Amino acid sequence: TGLFQFGVALDPRSRLAGSVRFSDSNFRGLGQSLGLELRQDAYGSGLSASIDYVNPYMDSRDTSMAVRIYSRVNNYFTGSGLGSVSPTEDRFDERRTGASLSFSRPFREVYNASLGVSYESIRTLNISTTTTQDYIQQDGELLTLSGQLVRDRRDVPLDPAEGDYIRLSIEPAFSNITKVGGNLTGNSDVLGRHTFIRNTLEYKTFFSKRPTDPRRLTDPRNVLAFRARYGVIWGTSPFFEQFFVGGADTLRGYPDQRFWGRYAFNTSLEYRYPIQKSFSIVGFLDYGGAWGGYGTVNDFSQSKRADLKLGYGLGAS
Repeated sequence: TGLFQFGVALDPRSRLAGSVRFSDSNFRGLGQSLGLELRQDAYGSGLSASIDYVNPYMDSRDTSMAVRIYSRVNNYFTGSGLGSVSPTEDRFDERRTGASLSFSRPFREVYNASLGVSYESIRTLNISTTTTQDYIQQDGELLTLSGQLVRDRRDVPLDPAEGDYIRLSIEPAFSNITKVGGNLTGNSDVLGRHTFIRNTLEYKTFFSKRPTDPRRLTDPRNVLAFRARYGVIWGTSPFFEQFFVGGADTLRGYPDQRFWGRYAFNTSLEYRYPIQKSFSIVGFLDYGGAWGGYGTVNDFSQSKRADLKLGYGLGAS
């Protein structure tokens, strides 16, 4: 039940990285999972490492427990640094070191509730800029509680053809920011201790023509998929805890994490045409954005009010 993986990847922010992962999906023969992952990018930001443990059968009600310990390097925006498109110029990285513990339990067949807590220490790395407008630095600690309720009525969660999914997430958090730097315009009040609540509501639905023959239910189908997400933050939150919109996961046609703020709204409409069982051509239409935040970085100006953008095109999945 053990698996050893290694590979090289190029992420959306132009980072070349290598990774090694070992996992066991039946640890101790009890259906528990254990994983260890190491990752190193080509820009010398340091090693990212994580250890994950999941016990999916804590009791007779299928309560699961997940534990994670990690120290990982994050980077923001397009290119190798905050707002930069050149790997040799502006650079900005962030190391998050921490741990998380969560419990979840299904009920009434299609519902799942979860509670969790996490602690992180955030430190800025590799600042290499010629102006303070090129980055935003906010170092400190972050303690987050999380509660989540999910209703999942999709036929196949990993590749649905019909059904819907709704998720409500509420995350009260406490931040202690001890060091700030870079573009401080509009965000110097984040220094010190603050509490805030991050709320997210997400909805997905899928439509397709169901085959009349039950034996063909698993055959590839033309699928119309729709997703909508709204987020709002109450209170004073650090820059790195705002909502970010842009890139392949939220608003295609715009740079990764192009928009950010205390509010976010984005929708996606896709038509998926299967070429074979594991490959589809996808036509998409995205609409959304984020606003009400702070900190303009290079040419990435932000809006105080909703200014939603449109993205569209063809892709593959």
